[in-house]
Amino acid sequence: MHISEKTFSTRDSNRKTQKRKIDMSDIAPDGRAIGLKQSLKAIKSGSAEKVYLASDAAENIVDSVMDVCREMNISQIIREHTMAQLGEYAEIDVGAAVLVVLK
Repeated sequence: MHISEKTFSTRDSNRKTQKRKIDMSDIAPDGRAIGLKQSLKAIKSGSAEKVYLASDAAENIVDSVMDVCREMNISQIIREHTMAQLGEYAEIDVGAAVLVVLK
Protein backbone atom coordinates (compact mmCIF):
# COMPACT_ATOMS: atom_id res chain seq x y z
CA MET A 1 0.00 0.00 0.00
CA HIS A 2 1.51 3.30 -1.11
CA ILE A 3 0.24 6.37 0.71
CA SER A 4 0.96 9.70 -0.91
CA GLU A 5 -0.21 11.98 1.90
CA LYS A 6 -1.15 11.67 5.54
CA THR A 7 -2.63 14.34 7.74
CA PHE A 8 -1.74 14.58 11.42
CA SER A 9 -3.16 16.77 14.15
CA THR A 10 -0.58 18.95 15.81
CA ARG A 11 -0.72 21.71 18.38
CA ASP A 12 0.92 25.07 17.82
CA SER A 13 2.18 27.37 20.56
CA ASN A 14 -1.36 28.73 21.07
CA ARG A 15 -2.67 25.21 21.74
CA LYS A 16 -4.93 25.32 18.69
CA THR A 17 -5.24 22.06 16.81
CA GLN A 18 -4.08 22.36 13.23
CA LYS A 19 -3.70 19.88 10.39
CA ARG A 20 -0.30 19.39 8.80
CA LYS A 21 0.00 17.32 5.64
CA ILE A 22 2.98 15.09 5.14
CA ASP A 23 3.64 14.65 1.45
CA MET A 24 5.78 11.56 1.14
CA SER A 25 4.67 10.54 -2.33
CA ASP A 26 8.32 10.21 -3.34
CA ILE A 27 8.91 7.34 -0.91
CA ALA A 28 8.15 3.81 -2.07
CA PRO A 29 8.61 1.02 0.51
CA ASP A 30 11.70 -0.24 -1.31
CA GLY A 31 13.07 3.28 -1.77
CA ARG A 32 13.66 4.16 1.83
CA ALA A 33 15.74 3.37 4.89
CA ILE A 34 14.14 3.43 8.33
CA GLY A 35 15.91 3.78 11.67
CA LEU A 36 19.32 5.04 12.70
CA LYS A 37 21.58 2.20 11.53
CA GLN A 38 19.96 1.73 8.11
CA SER A 39 19.73 5.47 7.57
CA LEU A 40 23.36 6.16 8.46
CA LYS A 41 24.44 3.33 6.15
CA ALA A 42 22.37 4.80 3.29
CA ILE A 43 23.70 8.31 3.88
CA LYS A 44 27.35 7.17 4.09
CA SER A 45 27.02 5.08 0.91
CA GLY A 46 25.80 8.09 -1.03
CA SER A 47 22.38 6.62 -1.79
CA ALA A 48 20.36 9.09 0.30
CA GLU A 49 18.43 11.81 -1.45
CA LYS A 50 16.39 13.28 1.41
CA VAL A 51 16.46 12.77 5.19
CA TYR A 52 13.46 13.02 7.50
CA LEU A 53 14.81 13.50 11.03
CA ALA A 54 12.18 13.46 13.79
CA SER A 55 11.77 16.71 15.67
CA ASP A 56 11.61 14.78 18.94
CA ALA A 57 14.57 12.46 18.30
CA ALA A 58 17.23 12.18 21.00
CA GLU A 59 20.03 14.72 20.78
CA ASN A 60 22.72 12.07 20.19
CA ILE A 61 20.76 10.72 17.21
CA VAL A 62 20.26 14.20 15.79
CA ASP A 63 23.97 14.96 16.16
CA SER A 64 25.01 11.68 14.49
CA VAL A 65 22.69 12.13 11.53
CA MET A 66 23.48 15.82 11.05
CA ASP A 67 27.24 15.16 11.15
CA VAL A 68 27.02 12.48 8.46
CA CYS A 69 24.68 14.61 6.34
CA ARG A 70 27.18 17.47 6.46
CA GLU A 71 30.01 15.12 5.46
CA MET A 72 27.98 13.79 2.54
CA ASN A 73 26.63 17.23 1.53
CA ILE A 74 22.98 16.29 1.98
CA SER A 75 20.99 19.50 2.17
CA GLN A 76 17.45 18.12 2.21
CA ILE A 77 16.91 17.44 5.91
CA ILE A 78 13.30 17.75 7.05
CA ARG A 79 12.78 18.18 10.82
CA GLU A 80 9.06 18.94 11.07
CA HIS A 81 7.65 15.48 11.90
CA THR A 82 7.63 13.50 15.13
CA MET A 83 8.92 9.97 15.65
CA ALA A 84 5.33 8.75 15.90
CA GLN A 85 4.43 10.35 12.58
CA LEU A 86 7.44 8.89 10.77
CA GLY A 87 6.79 5.47 12.31
CA GLU A 88 3.15 5.59 11.27
CA TYR A 89 4.04 6.46 7.69
CA ALA A 90 6.62 3.69 7.61
CA GLU A 91 3.87 1.36 8.85
CA ILE A 92 5.89 0.17 11.82
CA ASP A 93 4.58 -0.28 15.35
CA VAL A 94 7.09 2.10 16.93
CA GLY A 95 8.36 5.58 16.23
CA ALA A 96 11.15 6.21 13.75
CA ALA A 97 13.82 8.77 14.55
CA VAL A 98 15.11 8.80 10.97
CA LEU A 99 13.65 7.98 7.58
CA VAL A 100 15.77 8.35 4.43
CA VAL A 101 14.51 8.59 0.87
CA LEU A 102 16.88 6.73 -1.43
CA LYS A 103 17.97 7.97 -4.86
